[in-house]
Amino acid sequence: MARHHIRNLTTAAAATCLALTVGTPQASASVQGPGEMGWLIRDVWRGLGATESQADKAVQVAACESGLDPNAVGREGQIGLFQFFRREFEPYGGNPYNPYHNSRAAFGEYKQKGWVTTWPSCG
Repeated sequence: MARHHIRNLTTAAAATCLALTVGTPQASASVQGPGEMGWLIRDVWRGLGATESQADKAVQVAACESGLDPNAVGREGQIGLFQFFRREFEPYGGNPYNPYHNSRAAFGEYKQKGWVTTWPSCG
């Protein structure tokens, strides 16, 4: 499934996603900072059909939720960029610490539930 979406990413974002296929928290360290993480989120969302404004909003939500840290763990056990609980993330597959997987799941949640329902504090 990831291969289908990776072809829509920029070369740099696709290389980062491929490097993160291990999906451990440490694997996400190859993304060099919040600026690059923002581009990765935008590329994933745009590749899945989001508008430019939706992709920009996704970056804002991830910044609010996790500080754009793919290794973030919330007080109640939420994980990754968009702070999913494992039970919320599981239907999307992959690893919640992987920024590509987490961004892809976030797009799915946004399409199903919208900003405010999915991220009441940041949406």
